[in-house]
Formats: sequence, C-alpha cells, structure tokens
Amino acid sequence: MKFSISNFQFPINFQFSITTILNFLVKLFLFILPWQTIWIYQESFFGDYKNQFGTLGFYVSEILLWLIVLLFIILYWKQRKFSISNKFLISRDRIFVFSVFLFIIYCLASAFWAFDFSIAWQQALRIMEMFLLFFILSFGLLSKKEIARWIILGSVIPIFLGLFQFIFQFTFSNKYLGLTIQPIWEAGSSVVVGEFGRLLRAYGSFAHPNIFAGYLVIVFLASILFFGKKEKSTWISYFFIGLLMLTLFFTFSRAALLTTFFLILGFLIYSFINKNKIINQIAIFSLVLFFVLLFSLGSVFQSRILVESVNEIQSIQERVGSVSQALNIWSENFWFGVGAGNYIFALHNLNPNFAGWLYQPVHNVCLLMLVELGLVGILLFIFLIITFFVFLSSRLSKKDFFWLIYAIFCLIILLFLDHYLWSFYIGLLLNSLFFSLILVKK
Repeated sequence: MKFSISNFQFPINFQFSITTILNFLVKLFLFILPWQTIWIYQESFFGDYKNQFGTLGFYVSEILLWLIVLLFIILYWKQRKFSISNKFLISRDRIFVFSVFLFIIYCLASAFWAFDFSIAWQQALRIMEMFLLFFILSFGLLSKKEIARWIILGSVIPIFLGLFQFIFQFTFSNKYLGLTIQPIWEAGSSVVVGEFGRLLRAYGSFAHPNIFAGYLVIVFLASILFFGKKEKSTWISYFFIGLLMLTLFFTFSRAALLTTFFLILGFLIYSFINKNKIINQIAIFSLVLFFVLLFSLGSVFQSRILVESVNEIQSIQERVGSVSQALNIWSENFWFGVGAGNYIFALHNLNPNFAGWLYQPVHNVCLLMLVELGLVGILLFIFLIITFFVFLSSRLSKKDFFWLIYAIFCLIILLFLDHYLWSFYIGLLLNSLFFSLILVKK
C-alpha cells in the first residue's frame, strides 16, 4: 500500500473528473470544518438539562466527508491494487491498517454492551471518520502546503468572529451556521471572573472556547508550515499570525496556550538546526507576541492561573473530582468499558441526583477512553500506536521521527488536560488534521 495517487491508471477523462472533484471536495471540507451546522434528530435530557453528549445528529461537514470517502473508495478501487499476487502479502502498512480496522470494529461492537446503543454507534462511526480523514489526506491527495492553505482560509471568518465576541462581549445564534447565543450573565456561559468583572471568552464558531482554542492550535501549526515554505516572510504572514495569536489568547484556554508555547519552541529549535530563516523569523515573532499578550492580559490570566475566583476554584474541584468518578466507573466496567461515547450515561447511572451541568466527561482523553473502552480497548489502541510507529520507522528519517515525537508530546498536553479531542466530532477530526500536517512530506 503506497501513500500516493500518482500511479493511478485511468482513462484521461475519468481520471480528470474524479480526481478534480475529489480534490475540490477535500478543500471545501477543510474550509467548512469549523462550522458546527448540524441536523439533530434526537436529543437527550437529564431532567430539564439538555445532555449535549447524548445528541444524535449529522454535521454538514460529516455528510461531505462521507461523500469524499465514497469517491475515494471508487478512485482507489479503480487502481486494482488487490490482485491475486499481492492480496495476502504482509507488510508494515497493512498491519497498521489492520490494527485500525480492529480498533474500529471493537468501538462499533461496544454499542452492544453500552448504556445507549445509538450514541455508542454514532461515536464509533465518528472514530472511523477520524481515521478515514487521516488516510485520505495522507495518501497525497493534497500536498502539505495545500492542506495548510485551506485550513488557514477556513479559519479566517471564525477568527474574526472570535475577536468580535470578545471585544463586544456579545454572541448571537444562527442555526444555519451552528451558532448558539452565550449570554455573559448566564451560569452556563464560559467566562473569566475577577476584579475586572465577568469577561466572556471567545467561542468562535464552536460550542466551547476550549474547542475553539484547540482548533486555533492546529491553525497555528498550519500557518507556520505554510508561511515557512515561502521564499521570504511577508506582512500578510505576520498580520495573520498576530490575529490568530490574539484570538487564541481571548479563548483563555490554558491547555491550548501551553501547547502553542511548546510548538513555538519546537519550531525555534527546528529552524536553528535546519537553518530555515523564514520559520525562525516567524517563530521569534510568535514567541515575542506570546509574552506581550501574556503580560498585557496579566490580570485576567492571574485569575485563570492562580485559581482565585469562585468560578475557577469550582472548575478545578470539578475536574479533580471527575478523575475519582471516572476511576469508580472503570472499576465496575474493567475489561470492556461502558461503551464508546457513553461516559455521561455511566456517570448519570452512578450519580443520578447530580445537577445537570455536572454531567461532563472527565478532562483527560486517556482516562475517558479507558472508561469507555475498558482495558481491552486500550490494549487494542496501544497495539494500533505500536503498528503506527513501526510503519513510520521505515519511512521517516531519524530527524523527522524526532520531530514527530516532539509534536505528539505537544498534542499530549491537550489530551491530558481536556476531553474534546475524543468526546466531540470536531475534536476527533482535529487529530486527523494534526497528524496529516506532521506526516505529509510535500
């Protein structure tokens, strides 16, 4: 199996039509991905409180993704790779694909012992979508520069929307754009509280500022990779990264900002070793801007970092308490877990008298996966990771392999401090974008 479409043998007209349409649809998908427009066909409630993790629906981008998958399968099948002579050949890439297939099958099977079959099935399908998007992007359909370009273009409107939300402390709802209103005075809205009063955090086009911040981390990675390939830095690159960093700070996401800081350091080291002046200049600019914004918003971040306000203290207490709750749930479902996407239902079963807003996933992806998939699921995932690294070991130089490890370290910060990279559709796909940006060579 080779990550390239350059060897496809089709009649010229057919090849042109399929590849062109597929290329366009992937670019469109990357552009509209930030918008959370969804068709909801079933909702879940705990009393009067809506359980957003029990919602069944299809995102517009999700429908587009399955169209892309269908066209990609047609394109791949026409290549006729699976001839009799190589059908049963064992190779590193096939073992990796097999491990992914095995993990997805297990996630789908978990629906049969889950509290809610439909939610588990939906989550398993979205996990499948995560891997499918990764494979599609990694097969060389788009170059790294093209992937980065369309991620950047898709982020422009959400960035300006996030700036608008913070500057004017106002949000609005629009069902066609997937936007919901977040009144600053309501308890459920994400705010920073201190001597300065209540400040609404930037949501962008997402359901929560932390998810918006995670998306902006991916955009930041794409920006440096894209602008770093230019012959010289331009005012556009600095202007865009400046707006991006400013918006990222307005989300006040501690995990995302910490991840961004380590990404900047990584690019600084990379630029010195490889003598890349453009990346070096952009990384230095980003680092200086990072500290300027950090000190400029010092009083606000003091509330977030020192955990002095009632909101922050309560938030930390809930996060710490959720760890023990997760371990309790896992101890009762040790081997097979509670089913993909079913953590909230298991938490409700454990504590049926909680206030509605307390039903949140544990803010640690690894622990959340352990509870939902059990020890068997985690072992399958570890097998998947091992086959992934074995597969890459023969294709990456030692230097590239080192940078992959460093990039994964940066991602682990988000994985250990929040849950959306596993619990939300958009979060799962952010993983695909991250690894595609790192691994696509050209």
